[in-house]
Amino acid sequence: MLNKALDKHAPVVKKRVKRDRQPEWYNSEIIYARNMRDKYNALGLWSEYRFWRNKTKQIVDNSKKNYYKNMVKDSNDPKTLWKCLHSLNPKVKNTPYELATEDNNTTKSKKCIADTFNNFFTSCAEKLREQGSYTPVNKADFSNLSKFVKNKLHKHEKFSIPPVNMNELFNELAKLDINKASGMDNIGPKILRLSAPFIASPLTYIFNRMIDTGIYPSLLKNAKVTPVFKDGDKLLATNYRPISVLPTLSKLIEKHVSNKIATSFYSDQLNVLTVLKG
Repeated sequence: MLNKALDKHAPVVKKRVKRDRQPEWYNSEIIYARNMRDKYNALGLWSEYRFWRNKTKQIVDNSKKNYYKNMVKDSNDPKTLWKCLHSLNPKVKNTPYELATEDNNTTKSKKCIADTFNNFFTSCAEKLREQGSYTPVNKADFSNLSKFVKNKLHKHEKFSIPPVNMNELFNELAKLDINKASGMDNIGPKILRLSAPFIASPLTYIFNRMIDTGIYPSLLKNAKVTPVFKDGDKLLATNYRPISVLPTLSKLIEKHVSNKIATSFYSDQLNVLTVLKG
């Protein structure tokens, strides 16, 4: 429903651009110098052209130097510093265009490459189980685990997921990072953040129904999986690791459950400390 409303009132429009966004060190002084350089080049005034050509290069070099110097100087956290370093040496994302299949052949078909990755990523656990002395789940003995849990918990202790509060959900929607990718539902965090005043109430109802019924929708479990190359031969699927991007809505309900579990845990720890001090 949300995607249909977006397609009607805010459709995605493809627009051709002549150039990508200019870097942050690009300023009006550089634009002026480049215009003067191009002007004298078109007029054939070579002496003036050479002057503005060298002047343009000098201004660009100084602008880059000052920009990166200030960026490193103002880096108050590792994330900002690494952003600066990566901008100096950007990585090119290499999408696998050829891959070795299970029958020792190579393929350039996008479908075959996707199927090869899918088969590898979904069979990793089974292959590890075959290589090691792992006990099947249906034959495993959980008595020691059950005994350990019972020793840690008292009989009166019980945890249940509390219902979602609409105000808390609205605050989480308003804090979404709009730079994060969208999942299989193609509903990005920016759209959710902008529409927070209108969807907070129905989302609260949906999330609370999930908690009451104990049913987690399968669509929220679907993830976009991207193979990321780690090391070794790029033709081998075994040298790639999967990066999964879940729908943003699933992250909201997961964060609610995580926060309530953490709050319950710290509350229990505080009660224990209070008893000990008393």
